[in-house]
Amino acid sequence: MNVGIIIFNQVEELDFVGPFQVFSTVNKVRSHLGSSVDLPELRVFTAAQSKDTIICGNGLRVLPDYDFSDCPDTDILVVPGGGGRDRGRVREMKNPAMLEFVSRQARQARFVTSVCTGAFILANAGLLDGKRATTHWKYRQELSNYSSVKVMDGRVIEDGNVITGAGVASGVDLALHVVERCFGEIVRLAVSRAIELEPVATEFAH
Repeated sequence: MNVGIIIFNQVEELDFVGPFQVFSTVNKVRSHLGSSVDLPELRVFTAAQSKDTIICGNGLRVLPDYDFSDCPDTDILVVPGGGGRDRGRVREMKNPAMLEFVSRQARQARFVTSVCTGAFILANAGLLDGKRATTHWKYRQELSNYSSVKVMDGRVIEDGNVITGAGVASGVDLALHVVERCFGEIVRLAVSRAIELEPVATEFAH
């Protein structure tokens, strides 16, 4: 199963690294779950318009695995948001190459998702028409300017095969939601515990 995560200059780091960690951890819990759960191998990768170094919103430098021309078809597509000095998502939501790639990938994807202001890229690609969706709380009013989108206050909103997450850290919640939708609660709990998101018994040294 292919999980494709789009990146671009000024992308918010946690918007894409959080989901990358969650989906990659699915592979790590396979051996622990044994034969009780039939889990496919997940190929988790990044894709950008070119293979040049991406400079993220807080300065992290990343090399994409694929560009838009050679990226494999994705079963799960993740579209993060981004700020930075020129607010990367503002540029990308108007970028014809980005919108064409997202639309093309969405045609065969099982789930199309966004984190934070990545919702604006989905909206401009026409993928939120008639859908309920969310984004970072600061930008929900802006998203409501799209008359075809019903903006919600939730942290993760699912409508059909489109799932949107609120701001930044909600990308982890979104990815865990997708894991549960694809593989069930047992796998989601295993991943949550592996990344120490679920509460576990703790001993404190004195």
